[in-house]
Amino acid sequence: RVSASMSVKTPMWRWHKAITALKVKRNNIPVIPQESWNVVKGDKVQVIAGADKGVTGNILRVLRQSNRVVVEGVKMVSTHVRSQGEVKGGIQRTEAPIAVSNVALIDPESGLPTRVQNRFLADGTKVRIAQKSGAVIPKPEYKRKDRIGGGPKDTAPEAVLKVTYVPDP
Repeated sequence: RVSASMSVKTPMWRWHKAITALKVKRNNIPVIPQESWNVVKGDKVQVIAGADKGVTGNILRVLRQSNRVVVEGVKMVSTHVRSQGEVKGGIQRTEAPIAVSNVALIDPESGLPTRVQNRFLADGTKVRIAQKSGAVIPKPEYKRKDRIGGGPKDTAPEAVLKVTYVPDP
């Protein structure tokens, strides 16, 4: 703390220590993930707030733990990359995450940003509906990178279903 005993002859490091102790530190407020999400990877969205307001792009990644999304061509930042093997290093431009509240889905009929409602159709399927036009917003199809499939070390399904243990009578 800065006290009356500090004078002009007090060393600079003591002044610095006293001043930094007075600074208010930012509270680390935990982020509570949203329970329901209206956007998924591959959706076409428009930025409705921030420096890139009005820019449209596809969602490249959804970060549900931090309530953020990465949108194509939005919030471009420079990252320094080391060269590894044949890949040359340098400064590359990549997208940074933005808050999911700053994006809105594009209405397929009008091409304008819209709010979304979730409803069930007569056959029981859940769909997203644009509030402005009432049009159904289809979920984009993308191939997931699941590890389900035959790898060289995976056990064959036939071997798994084969009965190998018979208890004694």
